[in-house]
Amino acid sequence: MILTDIVLFFGRFHPLVVHLPIGFLMLAGIMEIAGRYPKYKMLEAAVPFTLLLGTISALVACIFGFMLANDGGYNQDALDLHQTSGIILTAVAAIAYLLKIGIISVPQTAYYSSLVVTMALLMGTGHLGGNLTHGATYLTQHLPDPVKRIAGIEVKEKKERRQIANLDSALVFEDVVQPMLDLRCISCHNTDKMKGELLLTTYDEVVKGGESGSTIVAGDPVKSELFHRITLSHSDDDFMPPDGKTPLTDDQVEIIKWWIETGAEENKAMAEMETPEEMLKLVAVEVGLEPAQGTTVLPAVEVAEVDTETLDKINGTGFYVAPIAENIAFLDVRGSKEVDLDALSDVKDQILWLNLAGADVSDEQLETIASFPNLMRLRLERNPVGDAGIAHITNLQYLEYLNLYGTEVTDECLQHIAKLPKIKKLYLWQTKVTDEAIKTLKENKPDLEVIKGLEVPTLQS
Repeated sequence: MILTDIVLFFGRFHPLVVHLPIGFLMLAGIMEIAGRYPKYKMLEAAVPFTLLLGTISALVACIFGFMLANDGGYNQDALDLHQTSGIILTAVAAIAYLLKIGIISVPQTAYYSSLVVTMALLMGTGHLGGNLTHGATYLTQHLPDPVKRIAGIEVKEKKERRQIANLDSALVFEDVVQPMLDLRCISCHNTDKMKGELLLTTYDEVVKGGESGSTIVAGDPVKSELFHRITLSHSDDDFMPPDGKTPLTDDQVEIIKWWIETGAEENKAMAEMETPEEMLKLVAVEVGLEPAQGTTVLPAVEVAEVDTETLDKINGTGFYVAPIAENIAFLDVRGSKEVDLDALSDVKDQILWLNLAGADVSDEQLETIASFPNLMRLRLERNPVGDAGIAHITNLQYLEYLNLYGTEVTDECLQHIAKLPKIKKLYLWQTKVTDEAIKTLKENKPDLEVIKGLEVPTLQS
């Protein structure tokens, strides 16, 4: 296991190292051409050394590439072709170097031929590597259709979300769930790049699952690997989609949970489902029948823009901090485990969205969060916080969104939440809050949307 981890660790350097032979070998070709002109004659002397560097770095890239291949999830035919092309490229580059320094006595044309072949292989191998990472159509995806036809490339009909005129006619999987997967998950789970041996391009493939087990267990989100992965802490290595890609929204996660709980069927329409009112609203927003209920109105306060140095300093403490949009000073902050909330003191006025899902936040730390005066969205799911912690944040006058899924709160917390003047959406699934207490809260706050979901049993170890 340790050896495998070491191999994969070095393999992950392949995308970085692979740019070295590209640069060196391309530079050798450019200098060879430029050296034919008197003005740049001196460059010719550097060609052998540049070819040597290109050959060595190509060899290292090959080694790291073979290590990375152990990570799995690649189309085997495409992987074999890329690996073979990389090996041939390294060999031809080495031959070009040996011919250039005169170790092998052959006509000069043989050297030029080997250099041309090296350049051709360089572009071909790079293209094949790009296909492995981004899919076979990545390079040609946005070519105009007439150009594709001239080049003999198949023009595929663009897959667009079906326009829904009436919510009752929407198919739950085809019109609601599948488009979410297409947008957030398909880039890593398609026929060209099949991470975890999992395909998510059709219903049958979604249900079939991958190497980690059952992607979908009808009626049981907890046992469903798909739901498990999308509800992990964003700092978890197994969270999907991986770091750097936009995750599903909380509402989309709730829709997928509801779909699984209700049987995860393929061809059921909304009209055939017994759907709670709050879920009807979420689905209507998802298919475009209602406008999204997001935080579109910023607090009516002016805050100073945070300089890059301060943002970099905070990002170095375990947080991810970035402006919520271009030319807006308010910040989106996400934290992982064992972060020090005091590190945010310099930007407390600018924090608009705070995501601490699964970050082991305590009740005492919520007292620090209460000092963020303009906070509008707060995610505390899967944290050991309880009623005492929620009591600290009743002064957050702009808080509209609060996610307490999987926390230790009880009915008592609703007395504190009732004091939040602008609260609009509250997540309480898998908590000890009762339906009776929620009913009482909604009598006082009829515009508040409470997402409680259906309780599902916890897996026994």
